[in-house]
Amino acid sequence: MQGSKREELQILIDKEDIDIIGITETWGRSEVLDCELELYGYKLFRTDRKDSDTINDKNGSGVALYVKNSLQSVECDELNSKKCEAVWCRIYLNDVDYFITGVCYRSQNVDDCELAQLFDAIKLACDVDHPTLIMGDFNYPEVITIHEVVIRQSDLFVIFVCCTCV
Repeated sequence: MQGSKREELQILIDKEDIDIIGITETWGRSEVLDCELELYGYKLFRTDRKDSDTINDKNGSGVALYVKNSLQSVECDELNSKKCEAVWCRIYLNDVDYFITGVCYRSQNVDDCELAQLFDAIKLACDVDHPTLIMGDFNYPEVITIHEVVIRQSDLFVIFVCCTCV
């Protein structure tokens, strides 16, 4: 995060009592250090854009999840092992109870393999017997045609979420 967007976020944090922050399109890369993205008082979880994405013109990639330090949070390794732009953690309410939260980004030019991995991660997050909070930018403005019937991909996404998570 840079310049005025970071300043706007800091003003919002100072004004409101925000426990969890999800950010998409961070443009983070492996050479960007955690200390460059940290927000005071929050634990950072991040998934950066792949270095190869600069070759493929995949702008805007990367996600970050910030959890207030006063909350006990732990990275979800199984969910974060998926090959997609998402980052997940468990936030504990006490020693036993927790919920899963994640930040997802679906690029407008995502390939089918990465989209399947993203949906697998969402399904896996929702399959546990704990509440799940999913934040993100899913970019579903386009229309597709199947058997001469127009179906918006966003409709398919909503059906997926309703069947999987609700």
